[in-house]
Amino acid sequence: MGAGGHAARSTLVSAYYDTSDFAVDRAGFSLRVRTQEGRHIQTLKAKRPYGSALARSEWEDFVASAAPDLSAPEISTQIPKTIDLKDLRLQFTTTVQRSTIELARSRGTRIEAVIDEGTIHTDRSSKTLPIREVELELKKGVPTALYASALQLMEHARFRIEIRTKAERGYSLVRVGGEPEPIVHAGPVPLNADMTVDDAFETIGRHCLTHLLVNERAAFASEAEGVHQMRVAIRRLRSALTAAKPMISTEKHRWSANKLRWIADILAPARNWDVFIAELLQPVLDAVPLQPGLNRLADLAERERRAAYRDAREAMGSERYTASLLRLLRWFEMRAWRHHGATDEPARNVSRIGEIALGLLDRRRRQVRRFSKNFIALTSAERHVLRIALKKLRYTVELFAPLFDEKDVSTYLGHLEPLQDALGLANDLRVAHALVAELCQSPGHPYHAAGRAGGFVLGWHERGLAGRGLALREDVDHMRDAKPYWR
Repeated sequence: MGAGGHAARSTLVSAYYDTSDFAVDRAGFSLRVRTQEGRHIQTLKAKRPYGSALARSEWEDFVASAAPDLSAPEISTQIPKTIDLKDLRLQFTTTVQRSTIELARSRGTRIEAVIDEGTIHTDRSSKTLPIREVELELKKGVPTALYASALQLMEHARFRIEIRTKAERGYSLVRVGGEPEPIVHAGPVPLNADMTVDDAFETIGRHCLTHLLVNERAAFASEAEGVHQMRVAIRRLRSALTAAKPMISTEKHRWSANKLRWIADILAPARNWDVFIAELLQPVLDAVPLQPGLNRLADLAERERRAAYRDAREAMGSERYTASLLRLLRWFEMRAWRHHGATDEPARNVSRIGEIALGLLDRRRRQVRRFSKNFIALTSAERHVLRIALKKLRYTVELFAPLFDEKDVSTYLGHLEPLQDALGLANDLRVAHALVAELCQSPGHPYHAAGRAGGFVLGWHERGLAGRGLALREDVDHMRDAKPYWR
């Protein structure tokens, strides 16, 4: 893939500095001084913006020594004045053997590929972290060329996307050990009413895929909320994809929806067992700990949960998973829904999202009101349809929240949440019936007591749900009467 010539090789030693209370990191920056061939380069890097997994800003100065010089012209204008610069101290060091290769892409495109192998280490501990990575940096041209290069690399070796910088990995070494992997909840999508539909859809796509990527490590660590947040990111993006369906060809819509569905499916078993154990089984264990078979049921459920997480980790470590994410990121970067006559309404793509959002919110609300008519007479299947419609309305409200008054949005969501919670519990019980049946049908183990305990747990919650009939009707009325603030 090289453009000719030999790879440039070098040894880089980078010292990262921060205050004793990590003020630089908390301010959203990293500060390093890199020594290479006798020269010292000081770099201040801003953490990546939430909506982009792959972009960040940086400022550099040549300095006289390996110690930081915060009076240097580029750095001095950017570093926050609130940081006590006298408290700066060395936190960790990276030492890497670097090979740099200029990639041969299309005319007008320059990509620098950097292969780094080395370690991150600190003087305070013998613990180190390995560095084995390829970084592709766009020097000139369009960003989509980066994805083409990454996908070409994957034809020859197994890679995963690593969006944590070396600095972020270094901080994991110097902070107190045993901390769980950080969980990132869905934040507001940076939309404004004057954005075109194309601009808004790309922004939503990048935002949701970033939300998914930043929670991967927590999912790998078997943290339930990590898997949950990854699934939230997928559901929000699928909801946006459905809303954008009129401007996407059937083929491209099916392609993107299938990619997202597959990722959701590999995470589903782990999430289902998390919900069963934490939200259904544990409350019953706390209330009646001596009920026969509950502890056996808990042991078997935990075994299934661990197996589900092993399967999820294997799938997330696969070539298919990484390639799917790269292709989805490229799809949004290219705005590929516009290609090859993807829509018969090109004017819609350049309409203002502030105008289009009103119609989308109206449509979601009408669906929910239609599906919730005569609620008491609805069958379980019809309530399931209502639950999905209600979830789509909520995600649409959240995605477009920056376009409206925050208080109005919060009030409206408050009218939706009680009904969504109740319908969600009913769906959790539906899934739990299948999980308990799966446990009881496994060969070679004495599951009879656990099966009876599973029936006890399901009955406990079903009685509780049945007892909320009056409150549920009130929740439906409040939801139906909620004023559409966007009008």
